[in-house]
Amino acid sequence: MIPLKWKIYRVINYLLLCCGLILTLNFFRLIINAFDVNFLILSFLVTLIFLFMAAHSLINIFIMAKTFPDKILDPSKAKWYIFSLVLNILSLIGLVIAFFSALSEMANDYFSGMLIILGVMLILTLSSLFVLVCQFNLRKYLKQKN
Repeated sequence: MIPLKWKIYRVINYLLLCCGLILTLNFFRLIINAFDVNFLILSFLVTLIFLFMAAHSLINIFIMAKTFPDKILDPSKAKWYIFSLVLNILSLIGLVIAFFSALSEMANDYFSGMLIILGVMLILTLSSLFVLVCQFNLRKYLKQKN
């Protein structure tokens, strides 16, 4: 039986995958329609954050499907694990920067939509942080079970 922590880990990875894909597609639409160069660069960077988030979630789901709960990480999966860890750290840094950037914009221009944006970004940041903590414990957990 898989512990609750790892079930939550799997669900949050699916959530991050769905949100990452939806937000990536939305920002691609914004990039295509953008006329301002500064907005285009910002949209491209935010799109990369969400693309990284979707990619590391997909890799985590794949690793869980192939190893959980009774197999250790073989060298090929360990490379994907490290790659996913790097993508998670990059997307988490990007989410934190974007969250505080949106928070500073809220001080300048307050509207109710900004609270929704901040709420979504906070949920994504906390979810990504939980996944990162679980990723650091994944190898140890698999070694204990085998």
